[in-house]
Amino acid sequence: MTLPDGLHVRPCSLIAKIAATATAPVQVRFGPQQADASSMFDLMALGAESGAELQICGDDETTVTRIVALFESDFAEPEQPN
Repeated sequence: MTLPDGLHVRPCSLIAKIAATATAPVQVRFGPQQADASSMFDLMALGAESGAELQICGDDETTVTRIVALFESDFAEPEQPN
């Protein structure tokens, strides 16, 4: 993860929003810790800082792919039409 401030409120809320639409549970793992990806508070409790290696796991491949894409884009907001 390359976010300078680690997993803070904004990225956690975006992850949780996507995970809430999953058809199966999605987890984020950081070392021995695991968080329910649909819980912003669980995600923040991981305490993952910039440079942390996270794993996104779950049976809903579409949701996992969407969350991975968030990380790959450094949580860039989609462009809004004018």
